[in-house]
Amino acid sequence: MTRPENSHGRRVVDRFVQRFGRSPQLLVRAPGRLCLLGAHVDTAQGWVLPGAIDRAIWLAASLATDRSGSLVACDLTDESGLDPARLAPPRHQRPGDPLRWTDYPQGVAWTLGNSGVGPLPPLDVVFGGDIPRGAGLSSSAAVEVAFLLAWNALAGLRLDRRSLAELATRVEREYVGVRSGVMDPFASLFGQSDHLLWLDCRSLDSRPVPLPTTVSVVVVDSGTRRELAASEFNARRTESAAALQRVRELYPSVETLRDLSVADLPDLLPQLPSPLDRRVQHVVEECARVQQGVEALERGEVETFGQLLRASHESSRDLFECSLPRLDAMAAAAWATEGCLGARFMGGGFGGCVAALVEVGSEPATAEAMLDVVGEVVPPPLVCRFADGAAIVDTVEPGNQPPAEGQRTC
Repeated sequence: MTRPENSHGRRVVDRFVQRFGRSPQLLVRAPGRLCLLGAHVDTAQGWVLPGAIDRAIWLAASLATDRSGSLVACDLTDESGLDPARLAPPRHQRPGDPLRWTDYPQGVAWTLGNSGVGPLPPLDVVFGGDIPRGAGLSSSAAVEVAFLLAWNALAGLRLDRRSLAELATRVEREYVGVRSGVMDPFASLFGQSDHLLWLDCRSLDSRPVPLPTTVSVVVVDSGTRRELAASEFNARRTESAAALQRVRELYPSVETLRDLSVADLPDLLPQLPSPLDRRVQHVVEECARVQQGVEALERGEVETFGQLLRASHESSRDLFECSLPRLDAMAAAAWATEGCLGARFMGGGFGGCVAALVEVGSEPATAEAMLDVVGEVVPPPLVCRFADGAAIVDTVEPGNQPPAEGQRTC
């Protein structure tokens, strides 16, 4: 294994050698994601416009030498065992049990084990990265994707990327207990450098959409955190499901809310109780904004695209009601900055970060305007590029690993 160029890749490889006395068999990079348009429409099988970013989880792994593998989380300075034959049950069967970092690799092993792929071998793993946790950049999906790629390779499962994205979604829904959609792992797996990804969450058809090189995305952490499984996130999913049930009573041909058009809303909304009317309006109009955003980018109308980002934030705030006052103030501060084309909060809402689409050169002023709102010590702003999707970036064939004596790098 050549020593990785990325500092985070080097760190997990060095830590693996230090901890286990041998080189890892493979090194995985799984990026986080930004979703510029398509907030809360993936579970309605709508259309979304995310992209993989140049912040990632790096994971060094080998088949374990013991019956129970060992997991080392560099960023948390913590370690745990993981025996795929003896896993904790899903979180809904552990009432009152807090979410732990180990639930994500455990969830991957549990989901694979319940997918008919056969018994999984235990792994020795070291992982870490530079995706801020809880900021709305899908660090959890990146962890799940990284472990899925590692087991897929080391256990010889031969699962394709679409299957891996669907399995990661099952980890969140069935094990972790978050009713999320396929967008996050799909973006992590299928991202393309300097492009966003148009994704149909029903068919899983996708295509890259180029983002002009004249713009960049600056991300500022609000300093507020939320555990999605214990927040209002699932409540919004419940409301959306109730809204769909009511809509289908009125429009039996509707399968999900994506099947409605903006033209349907004037007749439909008065027939829905509050707050279901607002949830439906957001989902239908957000689906339309995604299509409008793709058309704007393909025409080179980046200013129009930025306006759609602002409209998306306002709709999430007023109709889906999943923002917070600090996020709203940060977005407003960004909008008022010269060179900012649009901004909106990222992720499921109720905390996390705000991302602003800006003209190149305007990143410092926009970041400073948002930091003035935060008014406390938070992680440094990120200027993100859109990157290629997850991959195994290096491997060592079993039985051909270099000796551990004196070895601290690889």
